[in-house]
Formats: sequence, C-alpha cells, structure tokens
Amino acid sequence: MKSFRFSLLTILTASLCCHLSAESPSPAEGMWKTAFYKRGFVGKYQAKWAGGADGTGFLRQSVTLPFSGSKVRVWMSSVRDIDVTLGQMNLAPGTDRAGGIDGRLTPITFGGSEGLLITAMAKEQTSDEVAMPVQAGLWYLQQSYTSQEYLYAYDADGVFRVESPDQLVTEEDAFRKGAWVGNAYRVDVLTTDPRPVVVCWGDSITQGAHTIPLSGNRYPALLGGLINRPVLNLGVNGDQAKYCRYLMRTTVDKLDGVDTVVFLMGINDIIGGGLTDPAEYIKNVTAIAADIRKAGLKCYLGTITPAGGYPKFDADPAKEILRQTINDWIRTQAEVDGVIDYDAALRDPADPIRLLAAYQADWLHPNDAGAQVMAKAAAAVLQ
Repeated sequence: MKSFRFSLLTILTASLCCHLSAESPSPAEGMWKTAFYKRGFVGKYQAKWAGGADGTGFLRQSVTLPFSGSKVRVWMSSVRDIDVTLGQMNLAPGTDRAGGIDGRLTPITFGGSEGLLITAMAKEQTSDEVAMPVQAGLWYLQQSYTSQEYLYAYDADGVFRVESPDQLVTEEDAFRKGAWVGNAYRVDVLTTDPRPVVVCWGDSITQGAHTIPLSGNRYPALLGGLINRPVLNLGVNGDQAKYCRYLMRTTVDKLDGVDTVVFLMGINDIIGGGLTDPAEYIKNVTAIAADIRKAGLKCYLGTITPAGGYPKFDADPAKEILRQTINDWIRTQAEVDGVIDYDAALRDPADPIRLLAAYQADWLHPNDAGAQVMAKAAAAVLQ
C-alpha cells in the first residue's frame, strides 16, 4: 500500500511538472510582456467593405512592438452588446507608417482556427501562443471581420483599409483616420528583453490627440526612446480621474512586465467633469497612487497642463484656481516615487495659465513640439 501511494504521488508530481513546463516559458525563452494595449472602446462600427462572405476587406492597424521575441499572443474583447465574428487575423512587419507591409503574414489562430466568434459583452478571449520571430519596431495587425459590426476606439494614427490582402487604399483614403477599429486590444510578446515596462495612464493629452497622424509623436512613444524602456500608451480621449479609481484592479494588475505607472489626468475633470472641490480629486488620486505602490510598482504623478485660451476653460475663472490648487498639492507629494511637472514644462512664462504658443494645438492639447517637451520632462524624472 505504501508503495502504491508513493507511485501515485510520483505520477501526480510528474504530471504537475509537465503541466507547469507546458504552460510556463523556460528561462531561456524569457517571459511574457505586454507590448501593446488599447483601452477605451467607445462603441460599435458598421462597414460592409470590412467583411462579407467573399472574405475581402481588411483593417490594418499599426502596432509598435518595443522589444523582440519568439512568440506572440493577441487579446480580443467585446465590451458591447453585439456578437462579432473575426474571419482571420495576421501579423506582418511594417515598411512605413502609411500602412505598408513587407508581405510576410503570420496567421494568428484561436484554438487552432483562423476565425473566432467574439460573444457580446465577452470580457476577453486570447489567441494561441504563436511562434514567430518578432523584431522590435513597426508591425501591422491585419484583421478581417465577417460580421458587419465590430468595435472602435479613438486613436491618433487611425487604421488603414485594405480591399484585398495586397491592395492598400491610398493614404488620402485611409479609413477613419483618427479611429482605431477592431476588437483586438492587446499584444503580448515572449521576450528575453530584461527592461521592465512603463505605463503612461491619461486622457487625450497622453493618447496623442492633435499631434500629427502617422508621425509617431505621442509623448509616451518619445519617452520610451529617451529612457530606452518599453512604454505603453494607455491614454483615452475624454477620460477623467474620477473614473480611474480602480485602474490597478481593472487593467494594470493584468498587464505583464510592468514596474512603473505615470499618471497624468485631471483637466477633463475640471473642464467638463463637474469638479469644483480639489479635495475630491486629491482623495481619488491619493487612493490610485496608494494602490499602485501597494502592488509593488513605482508611481509618478504629473501636474495638470495649462488650458487658458480654450473656451470652455476660460468660461469660468474658478477652473484655473482649481487647477493651480491641485498642482500645488501634486508638487508636494512624498507618497509617490516622483512628480513630473508637465505644467512647468509647457506653460508660457509670460502667461502661465496658457500653453506656450509653440507647444499648443488648440490651447488644450499639446502639438508635436509639445509632446516632445513632455517626453523630455518625464525622462528627466524617470531616468
């Protein structure tokens, strides 16, 4: 009987070890890290050319991978009350930011199949772990939907329309430039790159609204180059600090390879979110920062950038007083790992309630030059 129990224990132990080795990458393979993430799906979109029984019509979304690796996996989501049917998906190296690829298409499969039914309100569905050599740089995630509806979310670089696998529509006709289309929202890479990932969490200023499309001049991307670190842009147009109380639980905790979060948010709370008492903002952001540090991650807070000259901001002088009060509080924080003074970097010294004219796009959003200044300000603190 003792011999039987020993044999059974040996079998179970061996089985468990085999299971763990099958599920977990070996040290030589590296570890999974999140290389791309898009949050902020805002609705469903219909486009007959993007699907259909004949299989024609593709969406080609740019995905910049900050590190090389040996495997990829893609995460899909449907946060709306529609079923979405993916016909096929491929990942291809990009040759330019205007939608060009070099023709090496690697199929992304789901349970061994090219297609996938994404059910309404599905939290997430993950592709197979696809073995392929991945080099850091520009890639395109090419998607074709046989359903007529799928998700969209705003993005500065938009998405390109492909009539067939090799016929890209001209840049002038790029489909919905300014909107990210499709249900894929995350790409992970199995990599030996030791550099930990930085998350830039914010609103449209972080996301890159009003910078030149196809330029790559989003401040998080520029920051990554300056500090030689992979950086994820988790900015969402219109987002407010009051909606981000559980960002760790809902998003950041689930990402792979992250060790730092940069939090820049508040101007939308002030302009359109009904914020009148700085104590409300302070309470929310104090809790957010505490959650980040409790998870063992570094937390950096950014000061709220100037908005003088923007009509909705100028309509109430109390909004500038509120912004200044909050920024004074941010600059005194000792319970975070650092403060990035975007306000000081971008403001006009002669009129500090406004962005410097050379850095502004609409007196609310920084332009490309402003994005570069933001990246330098953040790099000076993070390095």
